[in-house]
Amino acid sequence: MNMRGIALWLCCLSLSATAVGGEVVLRARLTPQQAWVGQRVILQVDVLAADAWARITGFGRIAIPGAYVLPPQDQGVHFQETLDGASHAGQRYELFIYPQRAGELQLKAEPIEVRVRALGIDADETLHTMSLPPLTITSVAPPGAADMEGLISTRELTANQTWEPQRTELKVGDSIRRIVRLRAADVPGMAFPPLRFSPVEGLGFYPDEARVEDAYHRGTLSGMRTESVTYLAERAGDFNLPPITLTWWDTAGEKLRRIELPGLRLSVSGAADASMETGGDDLKERAFFWPVAGLLLLIAVLFPLRRPLAVRWRNWRLAHEYSEARYFHRLRAAIRAGDPGPVHRHLMHWLDRLEYTEQPARLDGFIERYGDEAGRRVMAQLQASLNDNSRLTNRKEILRVLGKTRRRWKRRVSRGAGRGAELPPLNPGTSEKGAST
Repeated sequence: MNMRGIALWLCCLSLSATAVGGEVVLRARLTPQQAWVGQRVILQVDVLAADAWARITGFGRIAIPGAYVLPPQDQGVHFQETLDGASHAGQRYELFIYPQRAGELQLKAEPIEVRVRALGIDADETLHTMSLPPLTITSVAPPGAADMEGLISTRELTANQTWEPQRTELKVGDSIRRIVRLRAADVPGMAFPPLRFSPVEGLGFYPDEARVEDAYHRGTLSGMRTESVTYLAERAGDFNLPPITLTWWDTAGEKLRRIELPGLRLSVSGAADASMETGGDDLKERAFFWPVAGLLLLIAVLFPLRRPLAVRWRNWRLAHEYSEARYFHRLRAAIRAGDPGPVHRHLMHWLDRLEYTEQPARLDGFIERYGDEAGRRVMAQLQASLNDNSRLTNRKEILRVLGKTRRRWKRRVSRGAGRGAELPPLNPGTSEKGAST
């Protein structure tokens, strides 16, 4: 190759390196920068490269103490832009943030991995490590809601309930299921605070696991949460199932609104149908053969016990299905899977199942009372993963600590201590809140 060819080759090599390793722009902005507690804030992250195409391959840990941070809902949107006369191309991502307390909330993010690909077929790629610029959210508590935990702030929220079966007269051993469905704009189902169904004396009380369904389309999010509880009639009498009151902040009308789902008055009868009680005796008196008489005699003996047996069977089945052990089994399965969303839901359901109090059960309070220093460190790591919605990395250690702490709780309960006690708030007196869970 002559000197002219060598010079031309070096020139081409230099242009290719400039295209791949040229200017890379990483920028972020919050919309809005000032928001109500519980209102969605969009964190828009753009990455672009000059005369190339850039995308983010790893976001790392993004956290805002005192807020929920949801990861990007899709793979990003490709776009182009001209900066300082040069053509740039890249991806745009959106993360959702939900402040949970008032004040100045600071973004804390680990370095982000950016991959830049030069234009053209079989072009080279380069890997860059970059950091998001410092960002601050100003969160404001709505008037009259300064002390509310888990407040939902949205432009639209609807709630409805159904009863299965739709009747108010039951017999001992019958059950009725209350189903509540919540739907909100721009709020994911996991951000709804769990409903507090109230037990009623004389009725078995079996809350079900909440179901979450979210729909996301082109920046529009609609979240739905379904919760239910089954009441089992254990004795005769009249019972009042209490109403449910939901309070939320209307961001469009800037008004605190309440929705009340009415309760239900049940009348439970324990008396059996007289015609059914005498039917067996009439048939037995008309029997002509011993086999038929023996069968009818057996029916006559078991017939008065049918309702107590049915009650025992239903109580056992429901108690097993909604027992603390079953909730803990679901929690362990979710932790092994490592997805923070199901872990948060199952953790909150398990904690709520441990003790029924006026205030929701809290993880840090439970660990404080029944755990040790090492367990508190592991649970702090779990809380951090739930805060930023990242996958669990120390699942075996979390399972070990939870199992050990649960055994201590069971020993305390077996000695009569700890019943009816109130677990302290999730982050008492602090500015950080964990994820519901």
